[in-house]
Amino acid sequence: MYSNVNGFRVIAADNRDPAASWASHRSRRPASLGGVDCVAPIGTPIYAPDDCFVTRIPNNGSGGNTLRMAFGDGWVDEFMHFSRFGDGSVGDTKKGELVGFSGDSGAPGQPHVHWHRIGAWYRDEWGSTNRYNPWNFFGSTPAGAGGSTPAGADGTPNIDRLEDDMPFILSSAGGQDLVVDGHVIPFATPEEVGQTTGAPVVGVPKVMHHRIRAALAKSQALPLIVYVPEGNGTIYTLSGGRLTALTDVRTVAELADRGAASISISVRERDNLLSQA
Repeated sequence: MYSNVNGFRVIAADNRDPAASWASHRSRRPASLGGVDCVAPIGTPIYAPDDCFVTRIPNNGSGGNTLRMAFGDGWVDEFMHFSRFGDGSVGDTKKGELVGFSGDSGAPGQPHVHWHRIGAWYRDEWGSTNRYNPWNFFGSTPAGAGGSTPAGADGTPNIDRLEDDMPFILSSAGGQDLVVDGHVIPFATPEEVGQTTGAPVVGVPKVMHHRIRAALAKSQALPLIVYVPEGNGTIYTLSGGRLTALTDVRTVAELADRGAASISISVRERDNLLSQA
Protein backbone atom coordinates (compact mmCIF):
# COMPACT_ATOMS: atom_id res chain seq x y z
CA MET A 1 0.00 0.00 0.00
CA TYR A 2 1.22 3.50 -0.91
CA SER A 3 2.62 5.23 2.16
CA ASN A 4 5.18 7.67 3.54
CA VAL A 5 7.85 5.00 3.96
CA ASN A 6 10.56 7.66 4.34
CA GLY A 7 8.83 9.25 7.33
CA PHE A 8 9.11 12.64 5.64
CA ARG A 9 8.38 15.77 7.67
CA VAL A 10 7.41 19.00 5.92
CA ILE A 11 9.91 21.88 6.11
CA ALA A 12 9.49 24.43 8.92
CA ALA A 13 8.97 27.26 6.41
CA ASP A 14 5.68 25.54 5.50
CA ASN A 15 4.65 25.10 9.15
CA ARG A 16 5.28 21.31 9.04
CA ASP A 17 1.94 21.13 7.24
CA PRO A 18 1.64 19.23 3.92
CA ALA A 19 -1.46 21.24 2.96
CA ALA A 20 0.35 24.54 3.60
CA SER A 21 3.35 23.45 1.54
CA TRP A 22 1.07 22.35 -1.27
CA ALA A 23 -0.87 25.64 -1.23
CA SER A 24 2.36 27.63 -1.24
CA HIS A 25 3.55 25.87 -4.40
CA ARG A 26 0.23 26.14 -6.22
CA SER A 27 0.05 29.87 -5.47
CA ARG A 28 3.18 30.32 -7.58
CA ARG A 29 1.83 28.85 -10.84
CA PRO A 30 2.98 28.61 -13.56
CA ALA A 31 6.48 28.75 -12.03
CA SER A 32 5.55 25.82 -9.77
CA LEU A 33 2.84 23.29 -10.58
CA GLY A 34 2.56 21.89 -7.07
CA GLY A 35 4.39 19.77 -4.55
CA VAL A 36 5.38 19.29 -0.91
CA ASP A 37 8.84 20.14 0.43
CA CYS A 38 10.27 17.58 2.86
CA VAL A 39 13.13 17.81 5.35
CA ALA A 40 16.09 15.76 4.08
CA PRO A 41 19.71 16.77 4.75
CA ILE A 42 22.16 15.99 1.94
CA GLY A 43 22.87 12.27 1.66
CA THR A 44 19.66 11.04 3.33
CA PRO A 45 18.72 7.64 1.79
CA ILE A 46 15.33 7.74 0.05
CA TYR A 47 13.10 4.71 -0.56
CA ALA A 48 10.26 3.91 -2.99
CA PRO A 49 6.79 4.56 -1.45
CA ASP A 50 5.26 1.58 -3.31
CA ASP A 51 6.01 -0.96 -6.05
CA CYS A 52 6.81 1.06 -9.18
CA PHE A 53 8.78 1.42 -12.41
CA VAL A 54 11.63 3.91 -11.91
CA THR A 55 13.01 6.33 -14.49
CA ARG A 56 15.90 8.69 -13.82
CA ILE A 57 15.89 12.30 -15.07
CA PRO A 58 19.33 13.75 -14.31
CA ASN A 59 19.86 17.53 -14.30
CA ASN A 60 16.14 18.24 -14.67
CA GLY A 61 16.45 22.05 -14.65
CA SER A 62 15.48 23.60 -11.30
CA GLY A 63 14.23 20.18 -10.18
CA GLY A 64 17.80 18.87 -10.28
CA ASN A 65 18.27 15.11 -10.31
CA THR A 66 14.70 13.84 -10.49
CA LEU A 67 13.38 10.32 -9.92
CA ARG A 68 10.10 9.39 -11.62
CA MET A 69 8.12 6.43 -10.27
CA ALA A 70 5.24 4.99 -12.32
CA PHE A 71 2.74 2.89 -10.37
CA GLY A 72 0.51 0.16 -11.75
CA ASP A 73 -2.66 2.18 -11.14
CA GLY A 74 -1.62 4.93 -13.58
CA TRP A 75 -0.27 7.39 -11.02
CA VAL A 76 3.26 8.79 -11.25
CA ASP A 77 5.35 10.26 -8.40
CA GLU A 78 8.45 12.43 -8.66
CA PHE A 79 11.19 13.07 -6.09
CA MET A 80 13.39 16.08 -6.90
CA HIS A 81 16.80 17.50 -5.90
CA PHE A 82 18.63 14.18 -5.36
CA SER A 83 22.39 14.37 -4.83
CA ARG A 84 22.70 11.02 -6.60
CA PHE A 85 20.60 8.05 -7.64
CA GLY A 86 20.79 4.70 -5.89
CA ASP A 87 22.76 1.86 -7.44
CA GLY A 88 20.43 -0.03 -9.74
CA SER A 89 17.52 2.31 -9.02
CA VAL A 90 15.93 1.97 -12.45
CA GLY A 91 13.17 -0.21 -13.88
CA ASP A 92 10.99 -2.43 -11.69
CA THR A 93 11.39 -1.46 -8.03
CA LYS A 94 9.75 -2.80 -4.87
CA LYS A 95 8.28 -0.69 -2.09
CA GLY A 96 11.00 0.22 0.42
CA GLU A 97 13.90 -0.27 -2.01
CA LEU A 98 16.60 2.40 -2.04
CA VAL A 99 16.13 4.77 -4.99
CA GLY A 100 18.56 7.59 -4.23
CA PHE A 101 19.97 10.15 -1.83
CA SER A 102 18.63 13.60 -1.04
CA GLY A 103 20.54 16.72 -1.99
CA ASP A 104 20.25 20.24 -3.32
CA SER A 105 20.65 19.71 -7.08
CA GLY A 106 18.63 22.38 -8.87
CA ALA A 107 18.30 24.27 -5.57
CA PRO A 108 21.87 25.05 -4.39
CA GLY A 109 22.17 25.48 -0.64
CA GLN A 110 18.63 24.25 0.00
CA PRO A 111 18.82 20.50 0.61
CA HIS A 112 15.39 18.85 0.74
CA VAL A 113 13.15 16.51 -1.24
CA HIS A 114 10.32 17.96 -3.34
CA TRP A 115 7.57 15.35 -3.73
CA HIS A 116 4.44 15.38 -5.88
CA ARG A 117 2.03 13.00 -7.63
CA ILE A 118 0.92 13.29 -11.25
CA GLY A 119 -2.36 12.22 -12.82
CA ALA A 120 -1.02 11.46 -16.30
CA TRP A 121 -4.43 11.39 -17.99
CA TYR A 122 -5.33 15.00 -17.17
CA ARG A 123 -3.80 18.34 -18.20
CA ASP A 124 -4.52 21.51 -16.25
CA GLU A 125 -5.01 25.09 -17.42
CA TRP A 126 -1.26 25.55 -17.80
CA GLY A 127 -1.06 22.71 -20.30
CA SER A 128 0.83 20.48 -17.88
CA THR A 129 -0.07 17.17 -16.33
CA ASN A 130 -1.87 17.93 -13.12
CA ARG A 131 -0.06 17.39 -9.82
CA TYR A 132 -1.52 16.21 -6.52
CA ASN A 133 -0.52 16.27 -2.87
CA PRO A 134 0.88 12.82 -1.90
CA TRP A 135 -0.47 13.20 1.66
CA ASN A 136 -3.99 12.92 0.25
CA PHE A 137 -3.27 9.34 -0.81
CA PHE A 138 -2.18 7.71 2.43
CA GLY A 139 -3.88 7.65 5.80
CA SER A 140 -1.11 8.81 8.14
CA THR A 141 1.11 11.88 8.31
CA PRO A 142 4.71 11.89 9.57
CA ALA A 143 5.60 12.75 13.14
CA GLY A 144 5.53 16.47 13.67
CA ALA A 145 3.41 17.31 10.63
CA GLY A 146 0.71 19.91 11.08
CA GLY A 147 1.23 20.38 14.81
CA SER A 148 3.60 23.34 15.07
CA THR A 149 2.72 26.96 15.67
CA PRO A 150 2.69 28.90 12.40
CA ALA A 151 5.64 31.24 12.01
CA GLY A 152 4.97 34.95 12.07
CA ALA A 153 2.82 35.54 15.12
CA ASP A 154 2.79 39.24 14.13
CA GLY A 155 0.96 38.37 10.94
CA THR A 156 4.04 38.10 8.73
CA PRO A 157 3.46 35.38 6.12
CA ASN A 158 5.99 32.62 5.61
CA ILE A 159 8.23 33.35 2.63
CA ASP A 160 9.67 29.91 2.00
CA ARG A 161 12.90 29.36 0.10
CA LEU A 162 11.96 28.70 -3.50
CA GLU A 163 13.00 25.16 -4.34
CA ASP A 164 11.70 24.42 -7.81
CA ASP A 165 11.05 27.80 -9.31
CA MET A 166 13.03 31.06 -9.45
CA PRO A 167 13.90 34.23 -7.49
CA PHE A 168 11.00 36.66 -7.21
CA ILE A 169 10.44 40.40 -7.01
CA LEU A 170 8.66 41.62 -3.88
CA SER A 171 6.73 44.74 -4.83
CA SER A 172 4.66 47.30 -2.92
CA ALA A 173 4.07 51.04 -2.81
CA GLY A 174 7.22 51.16 -0.69
CA GLY A 175 9.44 49.87 -3.49
CA GLN A 176 10.74 46.63 -4.94
CA ASP A 177 13.22 44.02 -3.71
CA LEU A 178 14.70 40.97 -5.40
CA VAL A 179 14.44 37.93 -3.12
CA VAL A 180 17.00 35.20 -3.82
CA ASP A 181 17.33 32.11 -1.59
CA GLY A 182 15.69 33.93 1.33
CA HIS A 183 17.95 36.98 0.96
CA VAL A 184 16.59 40.45 0.19
CA ILE A 185 18.53 42.41 -2.46
CA PRO A 186 17.19 45.99 -2.84
CA PHE A 187 17.12 47.51 -6.32
CA ALA A 188 19.34 50.58 -6.55
CA THR A 189 17.27 52.24 -9.28
CA PRO A 190 13.85 51.74 -10.93
CA GLU A 191 15.72 50.88 -14.13
CA GLU A 192 17.16 47.76 -12.47
CA VAL A 193 13.64 46.46 -11.90
CA GLY A 194 12.83 46.76 -15.58
CA GLN A 195 16.08 45.09 -16.56
CA THR A 196 15.42 42.06 -14.34
CA THR A 197 13.85 39.28 -16.39
CA GLY A 198 12.50 35.83 -15.56
CA ALA A 199 11.48 36.61 -11.97
CA PRO A 200 7.77 36.63 -11.06
CA VAL A 201 6.43 39.66 -9.19
CA VAL A 202 4.69 39.19 -5.83
CA GLY A 203 2.61 42.25 -4.97
CA VAL A 204 1.94 42.95 -1.27
CA PRO A 205 0.71 45.90 0.83
CA LYS A 206 3.40 48.36 1.95
CA VAL A 207 3.15 47.44 5.64
CA MET A 208 3.42 43.73 4.88
CA HIS A 209 6.45 44.46 2.68
CA HIS A 210 8.24 45.90 5.72
CA ARG A 211 7.29 42.88 7.84
CA ILE A 212 8.60 40.48 5.21
CA ARG A 213 11.90 42.37 5.02
CA ALA A 214 12.23 42.18 8.81
CA ALA A 215 11.39 38.45 8.89
CA LEU A 216 13.96 37.62 6.22
CA ALA A 217 16.59 39.77 7.90
CA LYS A 218 15.98 37.87 11.15
CA SER A 219 16.46 34.50 9.45
CA GLN A 220 19.72 35.72 7.90
CA ALA A 221 21.07 36.45 11.40
CA LEU A 222 21.06 32.71 12.15
CA PRO A 223 24.22 30.68 11.52
CA LEU A 224 24.47 28.77 8.27
CA ILE A 225 24.25 24.97 8.35
CA VAL A 226 27.26 23.69 6.40
CA TYR A 227 27.40 20.26 4.76
CA VAL A 228 30.56 18.70 3.31
CA PRO A 229 29.28 15.92 1.01
CA GLU A 230 32.79 14.58 0.34
CA GLY A 231 33.82 14.68 4.02
CA ASN A 232 33.42 12.25 6.89
CA GLY A 233 29.78 13.14 7.64
CA THR A 234 30.48 15.95 10.11
CA ILE A 235 28.02 18.85 9.89
CA TYR A 236 29.14 22.38 10.75
CA THR A 237 27.72 25.83 11.44
CA LEU A 238 29.18 29.02 9.99
CA SER A 239 28.77 32.28 11.89
CA GLY A 240 30.95 35.37 11.81
CA GLY A 241 33.37 33.62 9.48
CA ARG A 242 33.95 30.85 12.03
CA LEU A 243 33.25 27.21 11.14
CA THR A 244 32.22 25.03 14.09
CA ALA A 245 31.64 21.27 14.07
CA LEU A 246 28.31 20.16 15.55
CA THR A 247 28.49 17.54 18.29
CA ASP A 248 24.72 16.97 18.43
CA VAL A 249 22.91 16.36 15.14
CA ARG A 250 19.66 17.49 16.77
CA THR A 251 21.03 21.03 16.50
CA VAL A 252 20.62 20.80 12.73
CA ALA A 253 16.87 20.19 13.03
CA GLU A 254 16.53 22.98 15.61
CA LEU A 255 18.32 25.49 13.36
CA ALA A 256 16.29 24.39 10.34
CA ASP A 257 13.08 24.84 12.35
CA ARG A 258 14.15 28.44 13.08
CA GLY A 259 14.72 29.11 9.40
CA ALA A 260 18.50 28.76 9.11
CA ALA A 261 19.81 28.40 5.57
CA SER A 262 22.26 25.68 4.54
CA ILE A 263 25.10 25.38 2.05
CA SER A 264 27.34 22.63 0.73
CA ILE A 265 31.11 23.16 0.45
CA SER A 266 34.10 21.10 -0.64
CA VAL A 267 36.64 19.53 1.72
CA ARG A 268 39.17 22.11 0.55
CA GLU A 269 36.81 24.99 1.35
CA ARG A 270 36.12 23.46 4.76
CA ASP A 271 39.84 23.15 5.52
CA ASN A 272 40.42 26.76 4.47
CA LEU A 273 37.69 27.97 6.82
CA LEU A 274 38.98 25.86 9.70
CA SER A 275 42.51 27.20 9.22
CA GLN A 276 41.22 30.76 9.59
CA ALA A 277 39.50 30.09 12.93
